Amino acid sequence: MCLLCFAAVMLLLWEVFGAGLLLWRAQIEFVPTLEVKTEQINSTHITSHGVFLINDSVISFYNSRGERVFTHKHGLINPRTFTSQNGDFVAVASVGGNIVNLYSVAGFIFTSITPYPISNLAVNNYGVIAVILRNNDSSHVALYNLSGYSEQLINFDTSRSVPMAIRFSPCGKNLAIALTEVNMAGVLSRVKLVSAAYGNILAKSNDIERQIIGQLHYMEGNILVAVSDAQIFGIDAPSGYVVWAMPLANRVSASYFDENLFAIIHNNVEVYNADGIKVFSVEKDKPSHVFISNGHIIVVDSEGIFGYNVNGDILWRLSPNADSIVSIGFLNNLQQLVIIQQGGIRFFERR
Repeated sequence: MCLLCFAAVMLLLWEVFGAGLLLWRAQIEFVPTLEVKTEQINSTHITSHGVFLINDSVISFYNSRGERVFTHKHGLINPRTFTSQNGDFVAVASVGGNIVNLYSVAGFIFTSITPYPISNLAVNNYGVIAVILRNNDSSHVALYNLSGYSEQLINFDTSRSVPMAIRFSPCGKNLAIALTEVNMAGVLSRVKLVSAAYGNILAKSNDIERQIIGQLHYMEGNILVAVSDAQIFGIDAPSGYVVWAMPLANRVSASYFDENLFAIIHNNVEVYNADGIKVFSVEKDKPSHVFISNGHIIVVDSEGIFGYNVNGDILWRLSPNADSIVSIGFLNNLQQLVIIQQGGIRFFERR
């Protein structure tokens, strides 16, 4: 009788805990294959082909086999990186300086010296750079093509409005420019959609009062997402109309974007689609990083690295030392995972 009772208890425990273990089993497994030692890393960009690494003195590119394709001394002070939407081009510039370098996955393309200090810039999928230049009494946007040739695109009277952020449309033919105006009524922001070829204004957004727009991101469905110091806006790119707005709580510490999703770190992680609709949220203990890559939402916290799908299901988990993580993403159509940490790149293969 005791044996029967013991068997029944074990069966009950399996139904409760064993089934739960099956539910939490990773759907995708990654196994470590290679680790490449690197120098100090300031910033990085992961493309489908490999990884760009930038520090105070050089920019390097490593392919999916961990081979260093090139290293180039950029010669910039406090360099910032700006990438094309397809990841094939990276521009490196000193904001407030007068030098911008352009690179592809094959190496260095050109250096250009701008006539005025650089405030912000954007790169399209064809390697064309749009740079916001600012001097004492005016600002303008200049285009630099693959030969490094520049031409003035559009002037702004900074006594009225100042360009703060800029972004190419996915097709590379149009520019979105966020402008801030200070007048007797206070601070006013708007977004203008401009032809990159001719500089004519195609559309402009509603006026946004008492806010400064500092980021622009194009997402699917011709939605341009504008991030201010108080709200996130969804703008219909062809018309310029604001179609949704979402307030940012004071506790928001960071936001992350790709073409389909964006994520916000509150005390937890909230994930939204291009329509501003919350897809799911993840309750995590002090998440330190969020990355979005190939439809995976990657969350880093004190317990490890977790990969979620758009339904909020955990697809995979890794438990390396997460203290010095700089970036995480996929190569070769989800067949490789790369984790970039200070001092090295770790490559994982999908099993």
